Amino acid sequence: NLNDLHSIKLIGEKLDIHPLVLEDITRTHQRPKFEDWDHYIYVVAKMIYPNNSSEITNEQVSFILGKNYLISFQENDGDVFNLIRKRLETNKGRIRKMGADYLMYSLLDAIADNYFLVLDVINDKLIRIEDQIEIKHDMEHVKELHELKQEILFMRRYTLPFKEMILSLMKEESHLIQEGTTIFLKDLQD
Repeated sequence: NLNDLHSIKLIGEKLDIHPLVLEDITRTHQRPKFEDWDHYIYVVAKMIYPNNSSEITNEQVSFILGKNYLISFQENDGDVFNLIRKRLETNKGRIRKMGADYLMYSLLDAIADNYFLVLDVINDKLIRIEDQIEIKHDMEHVKELHELKQEILFMRRYTLPFKEMILSLMKEESHLIQEGTTIFLKDLQD
């Protein structure tokens, strides 16, 4: 897992990663997508999470899945992968028994699970605004509702392409995705 995007060129040379993929990793405004490059798979996802002030922020996470390896690239230090790291450290569950494709699934699943946490934050904001509107009718609450609508549209902009990307990953008959992992990807897509 790298969050130093400067080391990408060296890794790209070592693993024969196409320059267009390396460029996409550094251009962090990509939509979630999946590309099969024969000896590796390139996946882009958006990690969405509330920051300290409960505002929603996003970060691009790119994955390169090859035979027996997975490399993830992030923009920042923080992420939603601590539970996965803990499972790796303690050798719990399937994560050490399955391949790198299952590890990628687990990381994508952690990203998707965090989408629900963000939806909970939005729901909490909505309930607070509704309560305030019942007490006091003013334009400030209309402004807050508009901002909340923008957050929902923000979520939609990343979650729908994420779902499409998972569907494409499932449909692709890549030798890098084991049959045992496909059922987990189907669950994630659902």
